[in-house]
Amino acid sequence: MSHKPARQSNFELLRIVAMFLVLVVHADFAALGQPTHLDAVNQTGVILWRYLFEGLAIVCVNVFVLLSGWFGIRPSGKGFGKFIFQVAFFSISLFVFNLAMGWSCFEWNNLFTALTFTSVPANEYIPLYWFIVSYIGLYLLAPVLNAYVEKSSQKQLGWTIILFYAFQTLYGWLLGSEWTIFKDGYSTLSFIGLYLLAQYVHKYPMKCTQLAKGWDLLIYLAAALLVAGIGFAGVYWDISGLNTRILAYSNPLVILESLALLLFFSKLELQSKLVNWVGASAFAVFLLHLSPFFYFEGYKKPLRWFSAQYDALPAFGWIVLYMIGIFIVAVLIDQIRILIYKKIVK
Repeated sequence: MSHKPARQSNFELLRIVAMFLVLVVHADFAALGQPTHLDAVNQTGVILWRYLFEGLAIVCVNVFVLLSGWFGIRPSGKGFGKFIFQVAFFSISLFVFNLAMGWSCFEWNNLFTALTFTSVPANEYIPLYWFIVSYIGLYLLAPVLNAYVEKSSQKQLGWTIILFYAFQTLYGWLLGSEWTIFKDGYSTLSFIGLYLLAQYVHKYPMKCTQLAKGWDLLIYLAAALLVAGIGFAGVYWDISGLNTRILAYSNPLVILESLALLLFFSKLELQSKLVNWVGASAFAVFLLHLSPFFYFEGYKKPLRWFSAQYDALPAFGWIVLYMIGIFIVAVLIDQIRILIYKKIVK
């Protein structure tokens, strides 16, 4: 009789941390707005802190994909069905919730969005659920990637990754987002690079990845500070594009930062049933707060209200509490999804 491998609590904790960082990214610049040159000049301290939080949190998406690469995706009909059911459960439920709250009227195109996860909001160039579509692409290509990792030599795989990141850095970061094949890291192609990188690091340990975990944490913090500092300098001195390009998921500094955080958590010794339980539902937090039927009224609007209603420090406290509340609600709602899914598979 086969048994499912036990969840590793250190990686489940990383999953939880990464998901909270997703909330931070979508609360900071996404919800409260990108700081302007005048903001940086007139509110230097506040904007510095905002860039610091953004620099620390911007690893969130890359960490999720690196985790998939570390363990490897083993595609199956059951696994894919479970993933799609979770996404559809939240998407359709929040569509109904949106109507019940009176946030919008029934429209067929909104129902289509709920069923296909493809809404593109005004003034945006990607859907809110962009991760779903990009990850499905990675999931479908995983057998090919796994076969290549298995059959290639360490040298072949290493050079593939080096050349991939040289290509992405040039055409997917330095030359801007007009090279839509990478979309600043918002794409299946960028996910492929992260997946192969994690596979390589896990399969072929090197001196630079076997450092004491304190060094991994230091590298993460140093890279985050550098990202935040460059971003702030860009907005303070009004250097066009610098303050936004530095925060792209395809930025090699952000990728280094993400890998360092993964390596730090890989070396932690932890076993906790509570952490495993929460980690199993962590993805629900993304599905709740970033749904096009919840994000604008249920997440973005309250955060802006806190920011306008209170001074910086009290506003920060209320925003953190609200994010924690969203996290807890999402995990609890996901328990309903789990019960329904178990009934269906039986």
